[in-house]
Amino acid sequence: MRSTAISWSSRESWAPVGSTPGEELAAEYGVSRIPVRDALRLLEGEGLVSYTAHHGYQITRLTEEELLELQRLREILEDEAVRVGAPKITAAALVMMNAALTEMHHHEQAGDLASWGAAHRTFHFALYESAGMPSLTRIFGQAWDASDLYRSRYLRTRPGLRSASAAHRPILAAARARDPDALLSLMERHRGTILGWLRHGAHDGR
Repeated sequence: MRSTAISWSSRESWAPVGSTPGEELAAEYGVSRIPVRDALRLLEGEGLVSYTAHHGYQITRLTEEELLELQRLREILEDEAVRVGAPKITAAALVMMNAALTEMHHHEQAGDLASWGAAHRTFHFALYESAGMPSLTRIFGQAWDASDLYRSRYLRTRPGLRSASAAHRPILAAARARDPDALLSLMERHRGTILGWLRHGAHDGR
């Protein structure tokens, strides 16, 4: 569906928090406002945008406390998915992770943050879904999507996008070894940099 593709672009591409999306997306995709409206409704259902009469849709601005709470929720769910999923990960899931990592490298070299974000999600969720816990994965996915606007902003404000895939190679190696302890340690380190930014720079443009 075109509206689903547009919603992914909205979610993965950075936009100033509090801004009003709409006409830019319609112009980018060469469509009328109808699929854009449908996409915005999808995002509203995920809490990523809010609608106000006479003002339209605006990207939701989360407080620092809400962001940290969201990050903590992600940590709890991610750790459980990794702990359960790592020993059970299949060869097919590992192939998916490797392909996604290749895509991430390609997109980061091109500076295509939206496509990088989609490949990044595929990489991680191939591991999480190996846990065979669909309810946990669904809730974690909502938390992931809710924080994507800030993750994209973080990547926009840092020079490291062109080397971001390199940080994921040890994660793939640990997944191939089906080593949950190594994965948990890597995930904690992976989250730590963004967590520090959330505490100090998410709302002040740093």
